Amino acid sequence: MNKSFFPANPHNMKQYNFGMRLCAFCLLIISFCVTVKAQHAFHVYRHDGNVNSFFYADCDSITYARVPSETDSPTVEFVQLIHTADSVFRIPVNEIDSVSFYKPETVFQPDVIYLEESLASYLTGCDGLVLTFNENIPFSLLPKVGDKLVTLEMENLFPTGFVGKVLSVNKVKGKYQIECELPSLTDIFESYYYDGTFEMQTSDEGLDNDRIMSRGYEIWPPRSEQFTIPPVDVHLTVKDLELKSGPYKEEYSQTIGCGVTSKMYARVSLIVNDGIHLNLTMTGEHALTPYFKASMEGKAKLKKGPKREVPIPYTGKLLNLYFETGVFVELAGSISGSCEQTHYVNSALHLEYHSNSVSNIPNQIKFVHKGKDDPILSFAGDVSIKMGVCLEFGISVLTKELAKAGIEGEFGLKGDINMGLDATKLGIMSPPITTLYDRLKDVNQLTATPYVGCSFIAEASKGPLEIGGSVGKVYEFLSPMSFGVIPLFEDMNVNVNAKTGSISTTANISNVCFGQRRVGFAMYQDNKLVDVAWYSVPYDGIHPLQISHTFTNVALGKKYVIYPIVELFRDIELLATPCSEAELKVNVQTGGSSNISTQSATLSGIVEGINSTIPCEYGISYRKEGTLEWVDAPSSEKGGGTFSCRISGLISNTGYSYRAYLRVNGQVCYGTIRSFRTEKEAAAYGVTTEGISNLTSSSVLLAGIVQGIEESTPCEYGIAYKDRNSRNWTEIPANGYNSNGYFICNVVGLSPNTEYDYRAYLHVDGKDFWGTTRYFITEGTDLDPSVLTVLQDFYKSANGSGWYNHTNWLEDSELLWWYGFSPSSEKEELYDLRLDNNNLSGNVMLRNSNFIASMSLENNPIQSLTLERCEGLSELTLPGQGETLSINSCGRKSGVSNSSPEFLTIDTRENGNIGHIDISRSTYSKVNIGGYLSDRNISVDKLDYTGADQNFRGYLEGGLNTAIGQLNLSHVYDEFTVSYNEIETLNISEVYSSRNNNMIGRWDIGYTHRNGHIKNVNVDQGDKLPFSISFYQHVDIANIRNMNQPTSGVSAGHIFFRFEEGVNEINIDNLQLQSTMFSIWTPTPIIINIANSSFLLSSYSDTADNVFNFINCDVSTDVGGGITKRLHNLTFKGTKSQLQEHLKMNGY
Repeated sequence: MNKSFFPANPHNMKQYNFGMRLCAFCLLIISFCVTVKAQHAFHVYRHDGNVNSFFYADCDSITYARVPSETDSPTVEFVQLIHTADSVFRIPVNEIDSVSFYKPETVFQPDVIYLEESLASYLTGCDGLVLTFNENIPFSLLPKVGDKLVTLEMENLFPTGFVGKVLSVNKVKGKYQIECELPSLTDIFESYYYDGTFEMQTSDEGLDNDRIMSRGYEIWPPRSEQFTIPPVDVHLTVKDLELKSGPYKEEYSQTIGCGVTSKMYARVSLIVNDGIHLNLTMTGEHALTPYFKASMEGKAKLKKGPKREVPIPYTGKLLNLYFETGVFVELAGSISGSCEQTHYVNSALHLEYHSNSVSNIPNQIKFVHKGKDDPILSFAGDVSIKMGVCLEFGISVLTKELAKAGIEGEFGLKGDINMGLDATKLGIMSPPITTLYDRLKDVNQLTATPYVGCSFIAEASKGPLEIGGSVGKVYEFLSPMSFGVIPLFEDMNVNVNAKTGSISTTANISNVCFGQRRVGFAMYQDNKLVDVAWYSVPYDGIHPLQISHTFTNVALGKKYVIYPIVELFRDIELLATPCSEAELKVNVQTGGSSNISTQSATLSGIVEGINSTIPCEYGISYRKEGTLEWVDAPSSEKGGGTFSCRISGLISNTGYSYRAYLRVNGQVCYGTIRSFRTEKEAAAYGVTTEGISNLTSSSVLLAGIVQGIEESTPCEYGIAYKDRNSRNWTEIPANGYNSNGYFICNVVGLSPNTEYDYRAYLHVDGKDFWGTTRYFITEGTDLDPSVLTVLQDFYKSANGSGWYNHTNWLEDSELLWWYGFSPSSEKEELYDLRLDNNNLSGNVMLRNSNFIASMSLENNPIQSLTLERCEGLSELTLPGQGETLSINSCGRKSGVSNSSPEFLTIDTRENGNIGHIDISRSTYSKVNIGGYLSDRNISVDKLDYTGADQNFRGYLEGGLNTAIGQLNLSHVYDEFTVSYNEIETLNISEVYSSRNNNMIGRWDIGYTHRNGHIKNVNVDQGDKLPFSISFYQHVDIANIRNMNQPTSGVSAGHIFFRFEEGVNEINIDNLQLQSTMFSIWTPTPIIINIANSSFLLSSYSDTADNVFNFINCDVSTDVGGGITKRLHNLTFKGTKSQLQEHLKMNGY
C-alpha cells in the first residue's frame, strides 16, 4: 500500500474524513434520486470489513488461479478472478469472509425525526443546511440541538431530500431558523445498502444542467443513471506579433492546445452498518486531441518616380510646393494552417473506504495508451499583385514634408489559395472514403482576378492619415481565373461480361487544375480493396480525357463498387466520385426431390443469370450422410433455368445430402444443402395383430408384432381400436417391443358390455402398414347403468386417461373401490369424491348426479367445471386458479319428503381466485364462498345468480376475506341476503314477488361483514315492483332506478333505503311510489339526487339532515284525516325540514 496517499497530519486527516463523509452522502442522495435499473447483485465480504459488490449482468465469468503475491513476489497466492466486460477483479481467497446474495433492508436509527410527518406543515423554506419554520410551530415539535432530521421525499422544497443534524435554533424576524450540519450516515441508519452503476459521457451539445453534479453536498436530481459532463479544451494563443522592416510588414499568430472527451462507467456500493463502507470502481475511455494552428500575413510596397519642388511666393523658401509622379508595385499575401492528432487512452480507478479503519483505501489508478489517429493537416492562403501609376503633390517645410495629397491609379492581379487536407482521408483505403475529394472538387483552390481602380490619399507630418478611402470602384475587367488541384470525373459507366467474368469501366475527366495528375480506377468488394489500375496517360489539367479499364477474374454473385482515383501529389492518392456498382448476377437454388426409390432419386435445381452462349457446367452435387466427399452429377440441359438430374446407384434406406451447383470461369457457386432418404426394401416392413389379455369392463391389454424396423428408424407403431358402431379409430402408440418385435398396449376408458374392433399399425417413411382387424367384447358391470353413465361422461371430460391415479375407474365394482370415493361424512347413502393433485384437466362436466355429496378438485389444471342437475351436492372445493364454475338446476335431493333447503359451500382450500361463477335455476337456499368464518383470501372476478327457486329466500355469503369483482343478481324472488367482505360492482335487476299481495320483502346487504365495502351499487327494476334495501357496509355510489308501484291492487307500505355504515353518493331516478311512504336513512348528511319520481313524504325521522336535490318530482303530503295532497313537477334543493317549510308556504 502506498502510505503517501494519506494526509500527513491529523488536521488534514479530519478534513479528509469529512470529504469521504460528503462523498458517501452524495452517493446516498443519488441512490434515492437516480432511477437505477433493477439488477441482481452478489457481495463479497472480506475479513477487514470491506465489501466488493458485482451485478450479475456485469460478470462474464468467475475463475480461480495461482498468481504471485502483490506484497511478496516469491510467494504464490490463490485468488478469485471476477471477469467483467472491461476489468478483472482479483481477490485473494484467504481474505474472503463470505459471499452473500441477499440485500439487507434499510433501517433508520430510532431517534431520527422525519420531516414529512409532523413538521411538514410548519416548514416554509430551505437554504442549503438551514431550515425555516413558521412561528406558530408548537414548542414541543420545534427541533432541538442534536436532533437528526431526515426526509427522502422529492418535492419542490427538497428536490433531493434532506439529511441534517441540528447545530443551533434561532428566531429571526418572527421565524425559527434551524442551522444544521452534515451528520455521519451511521447517525441516520442502523442498516443501509446501496449498489448502482453510472455512466458519464462528455457532450458539447444540449447540456442538461439537471444532470450535472456540483456544489459539494447538493446534487440536482438526475433522471437516469447516465450523466452528461462538458468536454475539456485547454489552449494557449500567441497572436498580433508584428515585424516591420522598411517597406516590409509581417504578422504572426499561433495557437497550441488539447481537447479531451471521455466516457466513464462507474460501479458504486455503499453500506452502512457498524460503519461506512464505500467501494468505487471506475473505468473510462478518453480521447486526447492536441492541436497546433498558425497563420502569417506579409505585405511589401515599392515606389519609383521623380520629385519637383517649387517655392511658395512670399515665404522665403520656407514653404515649398512639391510634385511627384511615378509607378508602384505592391505584393501582399497570407497563409494559415493547422495540425491535430487524436490519442486514445483507457483508465481504471479502484477505491475502497471504511470509516472505522485507520489505513484503508488501497487505491489503484492506471492509464493505458490504446492507439492514435493519423494527423489531420489543412492550409489556406491568398496572394495579390498590384501595379500602377501615381501622382502626389503637397507642401514641405524646408526639406521636410509637412503634408501631402495625391491620386494613385492602379491595376493588378489578385490571387487566393484555399486548401484543407485531412491525412486520414488520403490514400486508397478500406473501407473507401471520398469525403476529402468531395470537398475539394466543390471549391476552387486557386483563383486569380485582374482588376483596375484608383484611390485618393493624404498624409500629415505625424504619420499617414487616410481620409476618404478609395475614390470610385474597383473594376474587374476580366472574369476570375480559377484553378483546381483535382480533376472532375463524370459519366462513370460499367459493363459486366458474364462470359469472360470481367467488368469494364469508363469515365470522362474535365476541370482546369494545376499540373498533371495520374488517374485510374479502384475496385472494392464488401468495402475491401480488391484491385487498383492506373490509366497509361495522365490528365494534363486542361484538355478533357476519357479513361477506361477492364477488371478480370471477377467472382460470381458478388457485388463490386468501382471508384475513380487521382494522384493528388507524388505518391499521395485520393479516392474520387462518382462510383458505380457492378455484379456478375447468378442465382443458384437447390430444388426438391421426387421419384425416390430404394436406389435412385430425381433431384432438381434452378440456375439464373447465364445463357447458352456462356461456357459453363451446372447440375446436382450429392453425398451420403456421414461422408465428406461430394459427387457431381452434371445436367445435360444448357442455358440455365429449371433443371433436374436422375441420380442412381444409391443405397436403400440411407440418408443423402444434395445441392445445386454452377461452375463457370473456373469458379463454383452452390445452392443451399437439402436432404432425402432412399426407400427401404418393401418386404422389410410389416405388422401383425395379436391377441388380448386382462379384459375387464373398461380396459384390456392388446398386443401386436412389428417387423423390419430398428431402434434408429423414425416410425410409430401400436394398436388402433374403435367401437363396432363407430367409424373413428383411436390409435394407442406402444412404448417399445422385445427382441421378437412383440409389443403390448393398455387400453382404458372403455364402456362395459361393448364390442370393439382393433388392429396393429405401423407408420414409417410416410407409409402406413396395418395388421388384420380383430375384435373383443368388454365385460358387464353390476353398477347402476345411470351411475356408470354419469361417471363415464365425467371421466372423459376430465381426460381420465391422463390421471395420475384412476384405479378401478369404470370397472365393474362398488364405488368405494374406485379411487377417490368414500362414504359421505355428512349424508347417508351418498359419497364424497376427492381427486386432489390427480391431473384432471380441460372442461370438466358432472351431470345428473344424485349420489355425490361433496367433491374436491384441489390442485388440478382444469379450465372449467360444469354442474347440471346435481342433487345433494353441498360442498365443492376448486383449484382456485382462475377457472370457471357453472351451476345449473342443482340443489336439494328430489324424491325426499320434507326435504330441508340445501346449503352449498364453494371453497379453494388455500388462497385462490375463481374467474367466473354462474348459478342459475338452483334450489340452494344459501351459497357460501370460502367457508363460514374462514380467513382465507378468496376472490371471484364475476358472479352471476339468476332464476332462483321462488320457494326459498336467497342467501349469498362469503368468508371473512372473500372479495367479488362483479356480482349480478337478476330474476330472483322476494327478499334476499348478500354478504361479502368486498364487492367491486353489485348489479340487481328484475326482482319478483311470490306473495299474494305482490309486495317484495326487504333486502339485506353485508349484514355479516359490517367492516366490508361496496364501491358501486346499481338497482334497475325495469318498471317492476319497488322493494326496500338495508346496507350494512359502506357504499361509495348507489344508483336506484325504474321502480314502479301500481296504482291499485297492491298493498301500501313503507319503502326505505338504509345505509348503516354510510354512503358517498345516492342517485334515484324514476321511482314511482305513488302514495307509498318513502324515506332514506344515512348516518351523516349527504346530498341525495332524486329525479322523475313520485312518492309520499315519510313521517319517519331521517336522523341525518340530508340535502335533497329534487328534479321534476311529484311529492305527496299527509294533510290529516287520511287525505293527501300532491305537488307536481317539483324542483327543489334543501333539507327535509326546508322542504316541509317550502310546501307549507305553497299551501301543502
